[in-house]
Amino acid sequence: MIAQNHRLFMPWPLAAGAALLLALCACERVEKQRNIPDAPAAASALNAPRVVVSGGVITEILAAIGGSGMIAGADTSSVYPEDLVSGLAKIGYRRQLAAEGVLALRPTLLLAQEDSGPPTALDNIRAAGIQVVMIPNVFDAAGAANRIEQVGSAAGLEEPAKKLAASVREEFDRVLGAVNPSKRPRAAFIYARGVNVLNGAGTGTEGHAMLSLAGAQNVFADVEGYKPIAADALVRTAPAFFVLPARGLESLGGVDGFLKIPGVADTPAGKNRAVIALDDLMLMGFGPRAPAALRELAGKLGTLQSR
Repeated sequence: MIAQNHRLFMPWPLAAGAALLLALCACERVEKQRNIPDAPAAASALNAPRVVVSGGVITEILAAIGGSGMIAGADTSSVYPEDLVSGLAKIGYRRQLAAEGVLALRPTLLLAQEDSGPPTALDNIRAAGIQVVMIPNVFDAAGAANRIEQVGSAAGLEEPAKKLAASVREEFDRVLGAVNPSKRPRAAFIYARGVNVLNGAGTGTEGHAMLSLAGAQNVFADVEGYKPIAADALVRTAPAFFVLPARGLESLGGVDGFLKIPGVADTPAGKNRAVIALDDLMLMGFGPRAPAALRELAGKLGTLQSR
């Protein structure tokens, strides 16, 4: 009987091994359960578009509303947020797209700023069955908020987009309400990419819009678009401030390099070294950071009232 009863039990080394195996299996089941997303989240991930972006502000918006994981590639104007864009495949400059470069990333959606092109490249991308959504260029507070909602709608992120748009509207209202309308300093917005590319921002540009919102007089308001600047014309406009995107100022060798350009040092702004530089996309993008750019610009122009 004793021998028969012993057959009911495993020798202790085998029993210990079996127990360990059971424990490992149980742990594996628990770990798998932890890693399985809930059904709605899993379905959302499966339905999420694979996006290629043409336009830096669109990349910034998409990241701000939680769409970073959707982005498969972006154009070279996509410089923010840096930790995201540094790891993205690049498709070239948004106005010089090649259909092959976009299609190689296997997107389901191309989100493109309105001035992206050329049209033949966009037509070829559409012909390949890729959805193309064009997002308009905007130069005002209302347009900035509306564009956030448009990007959210295209990417299936409507709710976070609505929340961000509401926040941008509120912050714009606060800043605009604090701008003193009586000061009106004369300012020149300069778009530069090295000393050979120096343009003044006339009406219908991001530069003109930002100066106007900040309560400044644009000295180039009598021209339309970005126009090359002659030294004598620059002196005649007599700006009290120069405003430049930071990368543009850097391409000129900073403030000292900028002041060496003919005509610049002979203006009131040049004599006082009154040169304001802000992050390019923040200043010109009319995206989520536009209210912050406006507040900083107005503060440096002296048009922001303390409240």
